[in-house]
Amino acid sequence: MKYMKKVMSIVVMLVLILNFMPVLNGGASQNTILASDGDYETYADVLESISDTKEFSVEIDYSNKNSAAICLVRTGDTDVQMLITDETGNTVAKLPAVETNARRWVFLDAPTTDTQTVTYTVTVKVYNEKMGKDGSFRLMVGDKKDTEKMISGKDNAVYLNLYTEEQGNQFFTYYTPDNYMSWYRFTAKEAETVITLLTKNQNIRFSVYGVDNLEEIYHSEKDAKAHKTKWIPSSYVAAEKTSLKTLTIGKDYYLVIYNAKPSGTDVFDTKTMNLTVGKPNMLSSSATVYSTSSITGRKTSYSTSATINATSIPRTAVIDKVTFKTSTSGVRFSSIDYWKVKTPEETTWRSSGTQYINVGYRKDASNNVKANGNWLFSFKTTSSVSSLTLVPGIYISYYYEIGD
Repeated sequence: MKYMKKVMSIVVMLVLILNFMPVLNGGASQNTILASDGDYETYADVLESISDTKEFSVEIDYSNKNSAAICLVRTGDTDVQMLITDETGNTVAKLPAVETNARRWVFLDAPTTDTQTVTYTVTVKVYNEKMGKDGSFRLMVGDKKDTEKMISGKDNAVYLNLYTEEQGNQFFTYYTPDNYMSWYRFTAKEAETVITLLTKNQNIRFSVYGVDNLEEIYHSEKDAKAHKTKWIPSSYVAAEKTSLKTLTIGKDYYLVIYNAKPSGTDVFDTKTMNLTVGKPNMLSSSATVYSTSSITGRKTSYSTSATINATSIPRTAVIDKVTFKTSTSGVRFSSIDYWKVKTPEETTWRSSGTQYINVGYRKDASNNVKANGNWLFSFKTTSSVSSLTLVPGIYISYYYEIGD
């Protein structure tokens, strides 16, 4: 009899364990609660194919809150989306968590002031039939005030595809860290990895750690050159930027973004950030610069060369096109037969019989022509003009690294 009671006790325990184990693979999963820290519940699963669907029945208790949040994080390399429906089957929200914006959330207010609980169905599936190697995702449900806590932390690390101008992969997010840390993960693929983070908060910083042992590789707060406020898009106020040449190709790293001066409040900062990891994030611009002296050209020979200083543009500026300019009034380009320039780092002249010289900017190339520095300028007139004196200038169309 004692033996039978012991057997029955073991059977009951096994049943309880099986009933509460998270279902991580295959089919539709119902209420697969992975963890709860008392403030919110976390669900985790993996989409195995383009047609795979995961379904979660989520009960929200409104007796202690006026508004709830349902958050979706794309932790693998597969774009996912969630569809939220209420108890009557009506669609409440539908939004994707994709390669360029992998953290998404929906705020759900209590339907009425006397509502106690509401059950929502959350369906997660592959978005836009774009299946990667890893269909992992995480779903968090809790109080709206805990939204930042829900989408932060190492377990919610978002995998970043490396940025190039040709392929893109700029990562945008409407979440700027305040009291918690926003984690990302990437694989180093080249000898140099450039990290450029554009923010609307001057206090945002980042660190880089090895995935295996969390060894600190880099910390922007310790780097006086990392914080940038110049040469950034007008929609942002600052950039954190560095170029790392010590990462091991093929190895994974964590990028952890945080606020150096957290507010300590429950206010969720939805300001945008723009993050690129890989090649430099380039932006186009232009500038007109003139010589400080005049030169005289003739129809028989080129003029002496004039120096044009172009050090006011970004140090990383590379040339796309150069256009003839002059600050001397009354001079028409029709009087110019040929003009030529020597760029700051080239030893040969570039000449043209038209008003511009197309140097040609190439995306992601390492041999683009530098624009910052002292240029040389020379010209000669057409056969109908014996001589012409002017102050030469150039209009430079260029690209530069954001944050320079």
